Amino acid sequence: MATLFLRKGVWYTRFRNDGKDIWRSTGEKTKHKATLRLARILQEHHAAVTINRLTDQLIECLSELPADLQKEERKRILSVLSTGTRTPMSLPQIWKKWATLPGVKDRSTFGEDESRWKKFTVWIEGRFGDDFEIGHLTRATAQDYISELSASGITRHTINVHMLMLRKVLQETTEHTGLVLNPFGAIKLPAQVKSAPARRALTDEEISLILNKLDPGVVEVRCRKNARVMNRKHEWYGATLVGAYCGLRLMDSVLLNRKDLTEDFDVLVIIPHKNSRYGEKARLIVPVHPVLQEYLRNAEPDRDGYFFPQIRQRYLNRGSDVSRDFIRHLKSLGLQTTEPDDTKGRKRSRNILGFHSLRYSFATIQRAKRVDPHIVSQMAGHTTISMTNIYTSVDLEQKKISIKLLPDFTGKSS
Repeated sequence: MATLFLRKGVWYTRFRNDGKDIWRSTGEKTKHKATLRLARILQEHHAAVTINRLTDQLIECLSELPADLQKEERKRILSVLSTGTRTPMSLPQIWKKWATLPGVKDRSTFGEDESRWKKFTVWIEGRFGDDFEIGHLTRATAQDYISELSASGITRHTINVHMLMLRKVLQETTEHTGLVLNPFGAIKLPAQVKSAPARRALTDEEISLILNKLDPGVVEVRCRKNARVMNRKHEWYGATLVGAYCGLRLMDSVLLNRKDLTEDFDVLVIIPHKNSRYGEKARLIVPVHPVLQEYLRNAEPDRDGYFFPQIRQRYLNRGSDVSRDFIRHLKSLGLQTTEPDDTKGRKRSRNILGFHSLRYSFATIQRAKRVDPHIVSQMAGHTTISMTNIYTSVDLEQKKISIKLLPDFTGKSS
């Protein structure tokens, strides 16, 4: 029988449980609250003892089964205990459930996430076959999958993105899958490997070449299909201007809206989608170059205010397709968009030119013109100057000019 007693202003309890004397502090200073707390303490200890007894009985029952049945029964019990349900969901069912959650299909990475999930599903099916149960998704299984990805030669950054997506899907569908613990939640993701920048800056001449080939000019349109092609080409012309003159990323460029600009089209005020979680702190204020200003004034946004509706819709459906469209255009101009990657673990070439190269050019050209790095950093939306330096490439001629700016310390020059 449990008893309560007061010691130094705090109520304590003493009771016997499973043949042992238990002493506990209730942490309460009034007897009424201490009595309520005592009831919870007794319930916790009784439940723990009951579970221990039931576990011992379960182990005893399993040991009486034939050896070939013991393994199967242990797997079944583990699945039930780990999921909390006797009707666990399959991986395709989990994905369908996740896809129905609010806002999921609106994400720009939905297509890539679906491909990653299918890859994970194929790996699981190859490992467990038709015997797969949701209880097999343990931390060890997740770790094995990471090892498989690492051995395949993909970069650690790609592995990180893959693992974060799996963690997110399982976390957001926990109430449906019944998983008690997220197998990818406790895994430490591999550290990033420092390598050369993923992009190089486009030169002034290359940007001019791109724009000249994208400018549809005055062309006679004879059918609706040609009209759509010409409209998309014209949209790419405008999006390239935005990337070159404002340094915006692909997503921000193709989703540019009339409300992002002041009334006279002379200032761009925008919160980049990548940093939207920071709210007003991430707001960019970038003056609009006269060339881009003239283009935007003559452009005709759709009824929702978007300047590039065709590319925008394609980007929302599958963002990577839009990125590849621009790279294909660069290739058609004879520009080399890839180079061999000597990073350890890589088996393929890496992209060095793409739409993001315009962002590198935005920073590099301004630094070459000796614009204050703090100004460049603010317009690019970088949190530090060191980040801007990553985007800035300095060639030998620029370095020679910088060296010549140093004074003659000896005083011997004429």
